[in-house]
Amino acid sequence: MIAELGNELKKIIEELTVSDILPVYEEGTKRAPKVFHGFLALEDAETLIPAICIRTILSKNSLEEKSLLTKITIAIFNKDSMKGYETLYSMLEKIMNYIIEKGVIAEKFEVLPEADWVIPEEQPYPFWIGEIKFSILMAKRYRTDLTDWLDGKQEE
Repeated sequence: MIAELGNELKKIIEELTVSDILPVYEEGTKRAPKVFHGFLALEDAETLIPAICIRTILSKNSLEEKSLLTKITIAIFNKDSMKGYETLYSMLEKIMNYIIEKGVIAEKFEVLPEADWVIPEEQPYPFWIGEIKFSILMAKRYRTDLTDWLDGKQEE
């Protein structure tokens, strides 16, 4: 299920950012961000950035709900500090707002309207990194042995 959520978010973000043509570390090159479900390989960061990574970093199961804390990390390159900040801020806002407005993903995952984004104070210039964290509810799975017991079915 978590892989399905990641793949659905990947499709949504790819469609949303396909027209965001951003500078690449190599001089004079530009392209849309690459979108990954998982981790950005740090050893290849210079060739992968601009990139967006999607990870579910925490799951909590209770009687009431099953929630997933999902993090979207945006990494861009720009030698101009102000332009880098403005681009990163714009992308964070666009992705966060779109996913919150969408509300339900793949008819299985409900995005809660509370979300946080952060641009850490320390940045690996000329790369710029920001994160969005969403809480997402998914359908719960319940114990099936109790259903069988309540229905009078017993193991032999």
